[in-house]
Amino acid sequence: MHATVRSVIEVAANAADEVCILDTEASPEHLSRGTARYADALVAVVEPYFKSLETGRRMAVLARDLGLERVSLIANKIRDDADLAAVREFADLHDLELAGVVPFDPAMTGAEREGVAPLDYAPDSDFVSAIDELAHRLVKAG
Repeated sequence: MHATVRSVIEVAANAADEVCILDTEASPEHLSRGTARYADALVAVVEPYFKSLETGRRMAVLARDLGLERVSLIANKIRDDADLAAVREFADLHDLELAGVVPFDPAMTGAEREGVAPLDYAPDSDFVSAIDELAHRLVKAG
């Protein structure tokens, strides 16, 4: 599986004006197997809980050790100011950039239950809008 993913990333990396956003499992395995060799950046999606934040930090350390210079976090499922403050404090403490914030949205539970993409289930939701804005910003930062 990792060899296939590496091949797709390599082709995308060599294509002019192409952007490839790869959503991987929350595991350092894809980094240690060289899947990220052609990546320009790594964005770790974290939730406002210590275990998730610590996993994001560890992924960032590994990515930097592998030579990726652009490493950041996305705060996901943020319910209130306290959630956002917890992520910001953790990011600041560990010198990590916070690339974006995606709010908690109960509609996404329905999308998961139905097995439908959030964009198809609730295209006008705050969740989908935040992801759309974030994707455009990340691609523009290129």
